[in-house]
Amino acid sequence: MEPSCAFQLEVSPKLAMVYGFTLTEKYLIAAAQRCVVYSHDTLRPGKQAEFDIGLNWEVKCYPESTLLLVATWDAAGKDFIGGGMANSVAFINKSQYASSSTYGSEILLWQREKQEPTHTLQGHTGRINRLESMESMLFSASEDGTVRIWNATSGECIQVLERHPEDTSILKFSPDGSLLRAGGGTGQVRIWDWKNG
Repeated sequence: MEPSCAFQLEVSPKLAMVYGFTLTEKYLIAAAQRCVVYSHDTLRPGKQAEFDIGLNWEVKCYPESTLLLVATWDAAGKDFIGGGMANSVAFINKSQYASSSTYGSEILLWQREKQEPTHTLQGHTGRINRLESMESMLFSASEDGTVRIWNATSGECIQVLERHPEDTSILKFSPDGSLLRAGGGTGQVRIWDWKNG
């Protein structure tokens, strides 16, 4: 059987380069010069909305809600949680977020109702390429060649997974959440039983 494309989106030229996207049941959200939400709902095909919030690297959508979390390059940053130049973001739950800066090796934890971080997670020695979460745990992939697992409640690093390439920027979980796949542009993928190291 020949593979077929379920749907195809023509990305607007003004987006220039797309840095990342997230896919939900009804929408594809692209991170680029602007944040663009495309509908692939069969009832509203082709519908899109644009948010002109500056250059953004990553966008996450909380499951079963309309909450978007965007890592944006915004020097002023006054209208965004944390402000500044965020490189990666992650939902931990509906009211708690994590972010990393474009140049730093620290991770900031935020509460939805606050405008200052509740925890600063330190331990990486290189820029953080990717943040993901699972079961109230936060996972961070860094240019220092490690993937760290953090307790998002206490801010404690509970495990360090080593020997990753510097460009590791993809963290994906198996369907049951028990395995973590870490990879990047080198073509190397490491698969971890992250609960047992």
